[in-house]
Amino acid sequence: MTDKQNEQLNQAQQALKAGETEKALKKLATLNDEVDAYEVNLAYVKALTQAENYTQALVIANERRFEYQNSATGVELLINLELKNGNFINARLLVESLPEIPKNRFQKNIHLSEHQALVSMPQTLRTRQQHFFHLGDGGFIKQQRNFNDAVQLPLDLYLQGSQFVLRDPFVKPIIKSSLVQVLVKLKINKEFKLLWLDNHEYPIIPAKFATIETHPTVEHVYHVLQHKYENNDPITYHMRLQQFNLQVALLYPFINKAIIDPQKWVAIMGTPRQGGEAPIVQEMRNWQERLNQILVQMGI
Repeated sequence: MTDKQNEQLNQAQQALKAGETEKALKKLATLNDEVDAYEVNLAYVKALTQAENYTQALVIANERRFEYQNSATGVELLINLELKNGNFINARLLVESLPEIPKNRFQKNIHLSEHQALVSMPQTLRTRQQHFFHLGDGGFIKQQRNFNDAVQLPLDLYLQGSQFVLRDPFVKPIIKSSLVQVLVKLKINKEFKLLWLDNHEYPIIPAKFATIETHPTVEHVYHVLQHKYENNDPITYHMRLQQFNLQVALLYPFINKAIIDPQKWVAIMGTPRQGGEAPIVQEMRNWQERLNQILVQMGI
């Protein structure tokens, strides 16, 4: 930031302290457009929050969400904004990253907010839950929209809906996987039934699964891709990385049912079948072809 921009930031913060919210907002809106800095974004979000413009505050905070999540002050502000916008599931996901003492405090706030919503807007929540229950009724775009809207359900209603979604044969696999990822991160310690890609139904307890980011097989494949391509062929590296991220997004949580050998999985990506391949390679090729077909059907 230049000296002039630092001065503008100080003036805006002083105006905010003096109760001149509109003046502060105008300065900070301009500054946030000009400067790519977390401290400016944070000041702007605080001003919008003070003005009770919680929707816009969350939009602006989401521009630098990673930095908010990695700051004690930032993550608490983000949790409060998610709650102000009625995004109970998003708030719970953020709370899971906190130490125990603030976690307990925020969990109480979430319970209170959910209770208030159940009392004040029961019909809205029922409608939202019905959309979640019947996620499989629409195409991919509609499913994605209703899945995203479901973060505004209190946890109990969200879990009830999840039981239906995970067993629905018409819900897109990537939506089911995304839902499982949410339940895993929320550490939900109850059993669900999941109708998976192989058309078999499996019992799962989300709290017992590693997240997709920390899954050992995923980490192994990342390492193999990096070693094989990153320096020698960066373009192929990024293409294979993107392809693999889509594959595991479909396979989760049963990644190891398809990726039996991470080295060989990478070796056959984007290559034609060859005669005399070992059965394990043929099985993994079958999986890669199935995953590619699903992605094509989804228009990805």
